Amino acid sequence: MKPTVLIADDEEAPRAQLLAALHRVWPEADLVAECVNGVDAWDAFLEHDPAVCFLDIRMPGLSGIEVAQRIDARAQVVFVTAHGDHALAAFDAGALDYVMKPVDDNRLAQAEPNQSSKSLPSSAGSARVEVLSAIHSLNRTSMGAAVGLFVALGVTMENVRRALAVPSGKEP
Repeated sequence: MKPTVLIADDEEAPRAQLLAALHRVWPEADLVAECVNGVDAWDAFLEHDPAVCFLDIRMPGLSGIEVAQRIDARAQVVFVTAHGDHALAAFDAGALDYVMKPVDDNRLAQAEPNQSSKSLPSSAGSARVEVLSAIHSLNRTSMGAAVGLFVALGVTMENVRRALAVPSGKEP
């Protein structure tokens, strides 16, 4: 059975770019809905029950964060956004990953569901792991900034969780 996918982004060009990247990186995925706002994304989720939702953060109606909170654990959520400042909120909403626009095929491949158990890319090096581990001692505001920085550097949400020793869905 092909994995089903929902995409939601209020901007046409980034939505098309994500769709093209998904076809290259994850050709077996079956797109069941392409939405232009958060309300449509929620309605399409209820109608199609996709396995994976790729959501922009800032959308009219409902934000991607609000859609993810409604989805809860019924699907895997990957945020695809130009806004690195929402990484902690994405963490709190239980996101599988947080990919920065413009989408890079290699980075998107790291976010592919069932690929989240991969180790850090070799280019990340042990320095990132050490710095991520140090995030434990930060207050929530500083932690949000640090998580946003590592997301911008291409570290997957799963690797942030692993470095923080935080189980999925139990973020600080």
